[in-house]
Amino acid sequence: MDFKEILELIDAIDKSKLTKFSFKEGDTKIKIEKKTEDVTCIQQSSQNDNGDLKIKDKVDKIEPDNFEYIKSPLIGTFYTSPSPEEDVYINVGDKVSKDQVIGIIEVMKVMNEVKCNYDGIVEEILINNNDTVEYGQDLVKIKVL
Repeated sequence: MDFKEILELIDAIDKSKLTKFSFKEGDTKIKIEKKTEDVTCIQQSSQNDNGDLKIKDKVDKIEPDNFEYIKSPLIGTFYTSPSPEEDVYINVGDKVSKDQVIGIIEVMKVMNEVKCNYDGIVEEILINNNDTVEYGQDLVKIKVL
């Protein structure tokens, strides 16, 4: 791998959502890790009599919404229902409870149930029926109650 290809690789990873990447080809080994930073917001008050802006010294951290993700526990094929003829386990907007089955991952002809870890509401389903999933991949976004 030449220097230009390495720079293109770094640029592609920087623009992606990946936080870790490793590559090995022959004697060449590349490991890249991105650090995520907390987002901060500076509050400012309205203009004073002199027309100058006053900026508060206090910097508040933006609190994220109370969302969690159900992640894939295995590598395999994800199914949204027990069989093609049956209804899907969950839909966007459904209320789900802890240990409720939200899908199935098939690994070597063995069907493995994927269960919800939280009580909440399905905000977004991030994977389609019959898609191949990776270990740790986000499957469903849940608004935790």
